Amino acid sequence: KFCLGIEITRDRKQRLITMSQLGYINKIAERFGLTECKKSATPADSNSSLTKRQPEDIDEINFPYRAIIGSLMYAMVCTRPDIANAVGNLARFNDNPSREHWIAAKRVLRYLVTTKNKVLVFGSSKDEDLVCFADANWASDVDTRRSTTGFIFKLFGTAITWKSQRQHTVATSSTEAEYMALYAAAQEAIWLRRLLQELKIINYKSTKIWQDNQGTIALAKNPIFHARTKHIDIKYHFTRQLIEDKVICVEYKSTNEMQADALTKAVSRVKLEEFITSIGMKDQEPECENWCEVEVN
Repeated sequence: KFCLGIEITRDRKQRLITMSQLGYINKIAERFGLTECKKSATPADSNSSLTKRQPEDIDEINFPYRAIIGSLMYAMVCTRPDIANAVGNLARFNDNPSREHWIAAKRVLRYLVTTKNKVLVFGSSKDEDLVCFADANWASDVDTRRSTTGFIFKLFGTAITWKSQRQHTVATSSTEAEYMALYAAAQEAIWLRRLLQELKIINYKSTKIWQDNQGTIALAKNPIFHARTKHIDIKYHFTRQLIEDKVICVEYKSTNEMQADALTKAVSRVKLEEFITSIGMKDQEPECENWCEVEVN
C-alpha cells in the first residue's frame, strides 16, 4: 500500500495501478505551514524568470530554503513530473537564495497542495510501445544563458521517467540545444530498453523519440559534419550511431503537440493541464486519510 511515502492502489477488475503522494504532500505542507494556503493553478509564473540574488538584496535569509527544495524534489522524482521544471529552476539558487526565490518555492508547494489528489494511472492505455518526447528551451537561464533539457518516457500511455535539467554548456543555436536534449533522451532510452527487455515487457524494435526541431532531426540522421556543427562535442553525435543501429528512431512532432514542453519552461494553466492529461495523470479522491507517516528531512 505504501512505499517510501508513495501510496500504491490496485484495481484488479479494471487492471489499473495508481501511484500518489497525498500523505507526503500533506506532511510537508504541515511542516512549512501551508496546510490552509491559497490555491495555485500552476507551479510557476510563465511571465517571469528567476535570477541570481543581487548584491543590493540585503534582506535576511531566515527561511529553510534548502529543506523545502529537497522536499519538493522528492515529490517531483517519484510521481509529480508537472513540477519538474519549477523545482529544477529553484534548485539553482540553493547556495544564495533571496526572498523572491522563497516565495516561488512556496508557490510550488501551494500548487502541490491544490493538486494533491493527482495520481499516475498505469494500465489505462493499450499502447504498449516505449516512446519518448524530447525538447529543449534555448538559452532559458538568464544568468548563464544555458538551455534547459526536458524529456519524458511513456509506457502504456503513462509517464515512467522524466528529466528537466539545465544543460552543462552553452548552445549557440536552438538546433544545438535540441540536439543535446536528444542525446540525453537517447542515453535514457538505452537504459530503459535493457531494463524492460529483462522484464520481458518490450520487444527489440526501435524506440521512437519525438522531436519538434527539424534541424535537429536532420543533424541526427546526417552522418556528414557540417561547418556550423564542428564545435559540437563528439559525445552528442553518439545519437547518430544509435539511429544507424536502429536502437532509436527520431520523428517530428509539432511544437503544439510536444508533451515535453512543460519540462523545459513554465507554461500556462491550459498548457499544463494538457501536459498532465497526456502523461497519464488523473484526479482521484482518496479512499481515506490514513496515510503512512513519512519523516521529511
